[in-house]
Amino acid sequence: MKICFKALILSLFLPIIASAENVSDLGDLILIALKNNPGLKAAYSQKEIYKNKSKQIDSSLLPQINLTGGYSRASPLPSVNATKDSNNSYDLYSLGVDLKVNLYDFDKIKNLSKSYEFLERSSEYDFFSVKSQIITNVTINFFRLLQAKENLTVAVQTRDNLLNHLKMAQQFYLSGMKPKYDITKAEVNLSNAELNIIKAQNSIKIIESELRKSIGVDNVSFEINDYEIKINETPNLDNLTEKGLIKRAELLSIREKIKSSESTLKATKTNYYPAFSLESSYLRSGNHPEMDRDGWNIGIKFNFPLYNGNLTNYQINEILANISYLKYTEQVLMQSIKNEIEIAFYNLQESVKKYKISEKILKQAEENYEIAKGRYNAGLSTPIELSDAEIELEKGRLNRISSKYDYLISEALLKKAVGELDE
Repeated sequence: MKICFKALILSLFLPIIASAENVSDLGDLILIALKNNPGLKAAYSQKEIYKNKSKQIDSSLLPQINLTGGYSRASPLPSVNATKDSNNSYDLYSLGVDLKVNLYDFDKIKNLSKSYEFLERSSEYDFFSVKSQIITNVTINFFRLLQAKENLTVAVQTRDNLLNHLKMAQQFYLSGMKPKYDITKAEVNLSNAELNIIKAQNSIKIIESELRKSIGVDNVSFEINDYEIKINETPNLDNLTEKGLIKRAELLSIREKIKSSESTLKATKTNYYPAFSLESSYLRSGNHPEMDRDGWNIGIKFNFPLYNGNLTNYQINEILANISYLKYTEQVLMQSIKNEIEIAFYNLQESVKKYKISEKILKQAEENYEIAKGRYNAGLSTPIELSDAEIELEKGRLNRISSKYDYLISEALLKKAVGELDE
């Protein structure tokens, strides 16, 4: 996961693909979305915060060296016998070096550093959680757009069939074989078909707008072709649940937060014990810039907190309460993930069955339409019979399209629930 994370981070800060261009591939759409989404960059920035926090704490394990210096002019209080004009003021120059080394603190600094390392990992999993949601949104809108485009194709096909039906009715009427009702019926059906085309075109515009929003680019057009469906074998529900509880980034994130709090607890408990350090200083001073006097000292110091108003106890109680909160939150999240996987699993199973049945229904509707069309052209049936067949054919086509994309969306949602969508 770390290799993927680094590769993705590099891609995030490459020039953004935001020019007006034609995009036809789901992978390209996802890449554009990942480069443009501010939420993903915010998650990466959070990771950098914790990374540098850890380094800040680690720095206190290294020797701390400070250079000090100064200049002052002093005039002491005059003695009782001093004359008015006496001037005892003088200059004082100083320059020194201070050294402090942490010797032993019962691993306080080490545990504090670990705490932020765990938070850094937690934010990395948060990053992948945001990434997974972005991919989910783009994938769903991509399939919805494909569905809308195929719905428009069906609406146009239906309109063309009804237009041919109207021409046939007009010929039958002129030859005296059919009443004018056939023409009127065909015209009404044709008008409804034109209305359905308008609705389908508007639906495409709305979904394209939502897809642009999900990828974070306004001036992009979509040249998307039909998407082939491949029915894959659905794994066992128990195996999927087990995978989800191992792979889901949200769970991994909260587990790292628990580890972080446990490390903070260890660090806080060291407040009951002394901390030892080596301290040394060297100083040169004098009344002239040459500073002709010097001195030094070196020693070991310890700091032992005797009483701080029970502050440490309260801090420990707070951390313990936070650990309990995180563990209960983990249990709630596990239940939620299990439920999400089950729902996605059963929806996928349903969509597979619906798709197979819709294919069968469409074949039957096509056969029925050809029979009704042949009977009408031969003057053996009424326009109502042909109209019913046309309606059933349109419904069959739309149901097949709907069940096709229900399957593709359900498959994507199951992968997201298991934590495998971005693999």
